[in-house]
Amino acid sequence: MKFIKRNSSIIILTVKITMLFFILFSYIKLISLPEEKQFKYAELNQGSLKSDLIFSYLTYRFPDNSEYYRERSVAYNKRGLYHQGFTYLDKAVQLKPVSNLGYRGWIKLYKIRDYQGALNDFIKLDSLTVLHIDYPMSENIHMLKAICLFKLNKRSEALKEFDSAVKTTAENARDYKINLYYAIALFEIGDLDETLKLINQVLEDYPKSSDANYYLGKVLYEQKKYSAASIYLKKAKNFFLSGNVLKDIYNELPFEIYMEDIDEIFIKNEKAKNRITL
Repeated sequence: MKFIKRNSSIIILTVKITMLFFILFSYIKLISLPEEKQFKYAELNQGSLKSDLIFSYLTYRFPDNSEYYRERSVAYNKRGLYHQGFTYLDKAVQLKPVSNLGYRGWIKLYKIRDYQGALNDFIKLDSLTVLHIDYPMSENIHMLKAICLFKLNKRSEALKEFDSAVKTTAENARDYKINLYYAIALFEIGDLDETLKLINQVLEDYPKSSDANYYLGKVLYEQKKYSAASIYLKKAKNFFLSGNVLKDIYNELPFEIYMEDIDEIFIKNEKAKNRITL
């Protein structure tokens, strides 16, 4: 029995040493590649041990390259390891603020709900790029600032930023989230007429939007137009089930709707409609 246990221990140790040598050999092979190929490998294999080792090597050899710090942060932030992720992302911002402030603000907004921190980054970026409109992660910076302000309960300032987002978006770069989120903000302060105008604009371009149909149903419910509300709430449910709803596989969106939300207002609306017909 002792002989078997001893042999098992030797086998396990041999396997571990073999794996260690394999990892070491692979690492040495990778760092012998040209710099751009090392970066490409690390970028495409984010989250793996090899990727992090390569990024560690790259940031050691090229400490002034902000892109290496930024890309190293991605896997950590995706896994929720924000303390480590922001160590690298903050370094990227320090090295090259114009290139990285918007991304850091976007991460703060969508990942950790640090609305004030995100807003500070967007405002700082705006002050550094006064001659053009920034699009962190392809989203209009005024819309991003508006979301932060709205979540911070600064409603009037949020509406001004939503208006700026509408005015500064080029025709060939329209993002229906701007009008949709603007409409939601207006709905929350009780401006049903303006909400209706914006929601109808969204539906002209995206008639199958579950979100837009849902909010149109809510507006009509508040206006006591229960039969009309019922039509759009049913559409919202059907389009939700077919996947025509704003979702992000990594993050909960700022004004994300769920089936429970649609069901709740639909039941309230049907009860109100039935009371009138009785």
